[in-house]
Amino acid sequence: MPFTFNETLSVTRKEAGSYSNTTGNYTAGASTIFSITASVQPASGKQLERIPENRRERDAKAIYTRTKLKNNDFITIDSNVYEVDNVRDYSRHPFLAHYEVLVTRKKDEGQRI
Repeated sequence: MPFTFNETLSVTRKEAGSYSNTTGNYTAGASTIFSITASVQPASGKQLERIPENRRERDAKAIYTRTKLKNNDFITIDSNVYEVDNVRDYSRHPFLAHYEVLVTRKKDEGQRI
């Protein structure tokens, strides 16, 4: 199945935070924003089965990209924020190395990441 990775998307990756040993205060991890090129498609019924059950009623998309993404990355698609729920690694595919990424739209909480 040929894909054209022709859509540019913004990805936000949040690093893990930490607690101070002395004060017990939590410090949030840093956020990194970067761009990827991808093909965005509607998620199929089979793909929806790989999304956590409590998120299946949300808008879901399948993204195909050559960039390795992680669960809990956030992707902006058409001004809406989606969270990465599942990543399949096809980077060793001999003809079209890529990652299949399933995302669900974040609940409308001001769309903040």
